[in-house]
Amino acid sequence: MEGATQSSARAQVPGFRMTFFHEQSFDDVTGRTIILDIDGTLVASGETEVSHEARATLVRLREKNTVYLCSNNYDRSRTKSIAESLQTPFLRSRKKKPDPRLLRDTTIQGPLLVIGDKCLTDELFALFTGAEFLRVSRIKSPKDSAMTRFLYFVDDIASFFMKAIKRLT
Repeated sequence: MEGATQSSARAQVPGFRMTFFHEQSFDDVTGRTIILDIDGTLVASGETEVSHEARATLVRLREKNTVYLCSNNYDRSRTKSIAESLQTPFLRSRKKKPDPRLLRDTTIQGPLLVIGDKCLTDELFALFTGAEFLRVSRIKSPKDSAMTRFLYFVDDIASFFMKAIKRLT
């Protein structure tokens, strides 16, 4: 499963390779409960407009799975607005990824799959919850703040070392 990293779950998603979320077909992903990251996965950080391609991919994913949106962005009204525009529920919690307590007050069941662009939030969240993780390419914007670009840099370095450690073990 090239391009994807997995936590404790070992199920494979056939045909997955690391590309942008909207470039994936996800045809073989069925019967899962999916936690789908917003920032960097569906839209660039801070943006609100989800592309037609990403919307279509999400619709196909929802046909065979239960999907919840999740964001660490502190602007809850933005998250709610995106979720409503996509007609997809979002996780409401004061906890943020990678804290597994984010799921404590939910009724989420079934095989869990986390889809996101960051290892320090999305991948660690998958690891801490025993979920499978599929990393997608990050959507960036020229409007990304210096802090956002720095955080992406730190995340990319952490991802590099996590991959190196996995290869050694």
